[in-house]
Amino acid sequence: MRPLLALLLLTAGCAATLPAVQPVDVTEAPALRATRCGDVTAVFRGSTPDSSAPLSFFVDSLMFRFPDGERDFRPTGQVAAPHVSLEVFSPDCAFVALAQDSVGPLHFVKVSELAAYLDGRAAPGIVKSPAGSILTDGRWVSPTRFEFFASCCGGVEVFQADVAFPASPQRVFFAPQAPAGVRRTEKGYEAITSARSPVAP
Repeated sequence: MRPLLALLLLTAGCAATLPAVQPVDVTEAPALRATRCGDVTAVFRGSTPDSSAPLSFFVDSLMFRFPDGERDFRPTGQVAAPHVSLEVFSPDCAFVALAQDSVGPLHFVKVSELAAYLDGRAAPGIVKSPAGSILTDGRWVSPTRFEFFASCCGGVEVFQADVAFPASPQRVFFAPQAPAGVRRTEKGYEAITSARSPVAP
C-alpha cells in the first residue's frame, strides 16, 4: 500500500472513532472554570481558591452561555460546594448531568434541550439515588453512562446510570465500611479506612 494512501486511511479511521464535538476547557475570567461544548459553555463561579483543596470546594454557582444569552442553573435544593461535579458534559457533548441537591436527584438533559430545560420547558431524565445518601464524585465514564458515589452511614456505594434508563442506576461497588471514603484505582475502587491505609472490602 502506498504510504500516502495508508496515512489517509489511518486518519479517516481515527476521525471515525472520535466524537465530532468534545468538551473543551476555556479561559474565562473571573470564572473558576469554563467548559465549552459546541455553542454551549458551562461557567462555574465562586470564591478565589486559597488552599490546595479541590476546585469544587470553591464553586457557588453554575451558569450556561448560549448563542442567545445566558441562563443560570438553579437546583431545587442545595448542592454543597464539596459535592459539586465539574464534569457536567458527556464526552460527546450530547448530555449534561446536573445534581439538584447534595442528596440528589440527578438530572440527565440533552444539550440540545438544555436551554428549554433551564427555562422550565423541557423535562429531564431523573436518576434515582439511595434515600439519605450524599452524592459525590460524579463523572462520565462513557458518552451514555454517568458514575457517582453515594455515601451513608459509614459506607459508600458506587453507581452508574445510563441516559437511556436513568431511573435504574446499577451499583458497581459497595464498601459497607469506608470511614474515609472510596477512591478510584486502576483496577476499580477501594475503600479508605484511613488517610494512609486503603483496603478493598
